[in-house]
Amino acid sequence: RLEGMRAFLECVNAKCVNLYWVLALHRPAWDYLNRVFRREQRFVTQFQIPRWNAGEIRKLILSRHHRSRFRLQYDELLLAAKASTETTNLRAAESRVFNLLWEQSNGNPEQALHLWLAAAQKCKGSLVRIGLPARPPLTALAPLGDDAFFVYAAIVIHRRARSEELVACTNLPEAIVRHALKIGINLQVLEYGEDRRYGIRPLWYYTVITLLARKNMLHG
Repeated sequence: RLEGMRAFLECVNAKCVNLYWVLALHRPAWDYLNRVFRREQRFVTQFQIPRWNAGEIRKLILSRHHRSRFRLQYDELLLAAKASTETTNLRAAESRVFNLLWEQSNGNPEQALHLWLAAAQKCKGSLVRIGLPARPPLTALAPLGDDAFFVYAAIVIHRRARSEELVACTNLPEAIVRHALKIGINLQVLEYGEDRRYGIRPLWYYTVITLLARKNMLHG
């Protein structure tokens, strides 16, 4: 099923004048292909997009929140137990929120945005309360069997895939693949796009890959 990638690598390795290739891959796909085609890859330069720091994530989220015109209020668990003034208390809470967002998102801005939205609770009027940002727990996926995890691992590696493509790359019966996809949609772990492709929801991404790595279904 990897004929397309092999043909692409042949093009990359061909001697051409005034021609260069730029290939963008997310990390799970790169780790997988790097193991399959280790001897055939001839990429001269590799760049890894750096993770954002807590300050950059804070600037992104607050700039977007500013447009909503909602006032922020932080959960009591985020407020300092001992603070000299209310302003100091709020600053401490805000610092805790964005440090937690940075930690839970691994510096991924898209993940941080989804964690922020999941932590936000609409209150009365123009007030929004922010709770503790946290990834979905691993225990939510515990009842699923290994067949479903093989399907989700294939989705992670390909980033997005159609059901027939998942049947082909996992070599599982179509009924099992479709059942795994249905469960994923019901649990809101998966999303289904207009292109008829399934993907892992950003909020669930690190929970899913953490569990798959523990089961040795992902490497790297």
